[in-house]
Amino acid sequence: MMVLFVRRLGQLAFVLLALTVLIFGLMHLSGDPVALMAGEGATLADIERVRERMGFDQPIYVQYARYMAGLVRGDLGTSVRQHRPVATLVLERVPATLQLTILAQLMAVVVAFPVGVVSAIWRNSVFDRAAMAAAVFAQAIPVFWFGIMLILVFSVGLRWTPVGGRTSALALVLPVITLSAVFVAQNARLIRSSLLEVLSLDFIRTARSKGVAERSVIFRHAMRNALIPVVTILGLQFSNLLSGAVVTEMVFAWPGLGRLLVQAVLGRDVPLVLGSTIMIAAVVVFINLIVDLLYGVIDPRVRSEA
Repeated sequence: MMVLFVRRLGQLAFVLLALTVLIFGLMHLSGDPVALMAGEGATLADIERVRERMGFDQPIYVQYARYMAGLVRGDLGTSVRQHRPVATLVLERVPATLQLTILAQLMAVVVAFPVGVVSAIWRNSVFDRAAMAAAVFAQAIPVFWFGIMLILVFSVGLRWTPVGGRTSALALVLPVITLSAVFVAQNARLIRSSLLEVLSLDFIRTARSKGVAERSVIFRHAMRNALIPVVTILGLQFSNLLSGAVVTEMVFAWPGLGRLLVQAVLGRDVPLVLGSTIMIAAVVVFINLIVDLLYGVIDPRVRSEA
């Protein structure tokens, strides 16, 4: 297990380094960042002053080396619009985004798991057909439309929850439901299909022929093997949750990292865009590392391959 951890940790460092190169390069390929930050009314003299002040007059490899030196120290630069350290702005928003995405991930598992298991056990029953029809419908609904409908019904109409903001525990309800709906549907379908596939294998038939109780067959023998593809999807889903959080945070005025990133893009705040993107990428890569380690816990064959 330790060998697997060290190997994955080295891969994590390499991926993060490659991501910084990619993001930094795309920032320059998208146009002159200084012209974007200076604004449409800036003169050539204004642009040159900003370029010199921010070090953009240096070759790109010098800029990258300087940025990485600051990144190692925890310095992500200074926001052009807010005139505050980017690291401070990003770290202020990270807790709100993690709170939203973690709760959405928990809901996507807690709700989907029993639905998927019951649907597999009662295959082709009324419950199974209704649950899978609802799952298909949930995956087809656009996130922003679903969030707006929830606001109109529960916030504006019934006045059960706040319209937006991070004001109370009730303010979390609608954003979490909006963000997790599609993943609840996806997980329920995956758990159902994965469990049905495992239940058709030879070792399950052997266990049943030996008189093992059906509960034990499902939860001791079948479930552990059925969880492997589910864990894979959960790791990828967290990345998708962070992406979906950008839309959800804008709909519900949630003060998270996604909303900060959108505001930075609209405000042409290049250092803030760069810092926010790198932070999101780092979280995604770290979650993937945890998922890789979970493989070794669920499936011993992964440890032997390491």
